[in-house]
Amino acid sequence: MKITFTFDESFEEMIRFFEKKELVITKSWKDIWKDAHARAFTVSNITSIDILEDIKKAIANAIITGQTAKEFKKELSLYLTQKGWFAGDGESSIIEMPDGTKRKRLTGWRIDNIYSTNLSSAYQTGRFIQQEEVKKYYPYRQYIAVGDKKTRKTHNANNKKIYPVDHKFWDYWYPPNGFRCRCTTRLISKARLKKMGERPETNWSSTDNYPDKGFDYHPGKAGLAYMSKKETEKLNKKGMEMNEYKSKIPR
Repeated sequence: MKITFTFDESFEEMIRFFEKKELVITKSWKDIWKDAHARAFTVSNITSIDILEDIKKAIANAIITGQTAKEFKKELSLYLTQKGWFAGDGESSIIEMPDGTKRKRLTGWRIDNIYSTNLSSAYQTGRFIQQEEVKKYYPYRQYIAVGDKKTRKTHNANNKKIYPVDHKFWDYWYPPNGFRCRCTTRLISKARLKKMGERPETNWSSTDNYPDKGFDYHPGKAGLAYMSKKETEKLNKKGMEMNEYKSKIPR
């Protein structure tokens, strides 16, 4: 599975945001809805808190070490097989336990999805925390879709569109905007916008175009709100330096 933005250069905002999430056992992915994902880590149908914690640790390790999806899948599937929580190719994901209860095990496809969704949301939230510190220098944000055959039409419709950073558009369309979403954003200064010969979008309605079900919220804002003021200030000081941004602003 190809991820367009790099996870091998993880940063502290991304790591802290993910590690702060609390473990929550759920039966369905809909049990944790929209901005609640900023506070909770869950894998639907994983009913063992120990297994859930180990999966979270595996994702945290992937963020810190820059582990690829292939490496992550190989290691986690081997571990879950040993624990009786993985269904290999051709196996039924649902098995009956000795006590008569049913267990829905993870499959390779779901492990791919767990990797992609969690690393994407952590990355985008970490980036948003950084972007908030410099938005007065870069007052516009551009939506960037991959634009290949896998890109959803609704996501691709936003490709290269530019809105003010605080426009309501981003309350719905700040990535990720669905499972395995590969879209991202970039900040643009006034000088850069003028050089591009572009004008920012001003009109948008939530009825015009809508993200995937359950992803019509701003994960960056939700994540930032969840982190304490003291912790956020610490991260900002250790993150991207303001002077570095100022020096790059086109004059």
